[in-house]
Amino acid sequence: MGRTQQPIAGLYLHLPFCRAKCYYCDFNSRPMRDQQELTQYVQALQQDITLSAAPAHDHELISVYFGGGTPSLLSPSQLKRILEGVRRSYALSADAEITLEANPGTVAPSAWRGLRKSGINRLSIGIQSFDDDLLKLLGRIHTGPQAVAAVKAARRAGFDNISADLIYGIPGQTNRQWTRDLQQLISLAVDHISFYDLTFEPGTPLWKQRHSLALIDNDSLALMYRSGCRQLEQAGYRQYEISSFTLPGKAARHNQLYWRNEPTIGCGAGAFSYVNNSRFSKCPDIAQYLRQARQARMRHYQHERLSLERRFRETLILNLRLMKGISRQALIARTNMPVPAEIDQTLDQLQREGLIRRSQSIFQLTRKGILWYDSVAAGLL
Repeated sequence: MGRTQQPIAGLYLHLPFCRAKCYYCDFNSRPMRDQQELTQYVQALQQDITLSAAPAHDHELISVYFGGGTPSLLSPSQLKRILEGVRRSYALSADAEITLEANPGTVAPSAWRGLRKSGINRLSIGIQSFDDDLLKLLGRIHTGPQAVAAVKAARRAGFDNISADLIYGIPGQTNRQWTRDLQQLISLAVDHISFYDLTFEPGTPLWKQRHSLALIDNDSLALMYRSGCRQLEQAGYRQYEISSFTLPGKAARHNQLYWRNEPTIGCGAGAFSYVNNSRFSKCPDIAQYLRQARQARMRHYQHERLSLERRFRETLILNLRLMKGISRQALIARTNMPVPAEIDQTLDQLQREGLIRRSQSIFQLTRKGILWYDSVAAGLL
């Protein structure tokens, strides 16, 4: 309410370091060598923030998101300096959502208050499970009790917007373990919960072990998903996206920018941007990224100028992740083009298959369509 008509955007800041790489992770990240490496990277990131502001000079930032890697390795003073640079270079909204991904076991109990004072107003805590055996299988460095302690310490430090992630479909995981993980998270009264099925990404340690693991079959995955949705809804959480549930007023602002296909600026090694109908990334190699920052010449990689129809398709596909879907009128207004005949025919076919519904010209996934979202997206793309 009261927001100007200035176009909005989000800023993603990538920290590619972690204490130890999780066995399922294929993100652009690796274990940090020493504090000097972190200091050099922060300096490069500050330069990147300044140099990347031009494409979004007329946008208002409504979200800043520190992702990784493990950005909770950053000290409060480093976070504060980075955010001061953001404010100098961008039009940052007075009520901007500023999120820090945090892993239990990387933040000392006494440090949470410093994170809050640095300017962070939302946490996204990567819990994944409270079961110590499952955590070891995933290569996580924390225990279940440490995860509980992290959420409680963050609350005591003054954080009133805490999100937490869980993973289901972990090899050997039972429905009882999954239910217990959700119950534990609900009892902690976090404001936002996301859960995802475990993906075996090629080249990761878990992918290499997959043939020796007790994998969860697709029917069991669907059952875990449905039971998870039901359990959270009964606890008062509202599902607003395929994998996301929120208490009133705490939906993730940054993630919604992605799902609505709004502009986002990415800074950091390998970070992607989508602005002015173009998509590109920064150099994923950390050493080369540091060199480019020192030379004040941040190159763009994988640059792609999206056609009008490509933008239309992606906007439709991404908005379908939201439970409210998107109306035909909004889709046309957002993309400045009518619905192409080929896409209309595909939507008709998806409706006949029971994967989407059209209610008063609003396109939404059905419950069946949610489970088959990847197929729906592939058909539309």
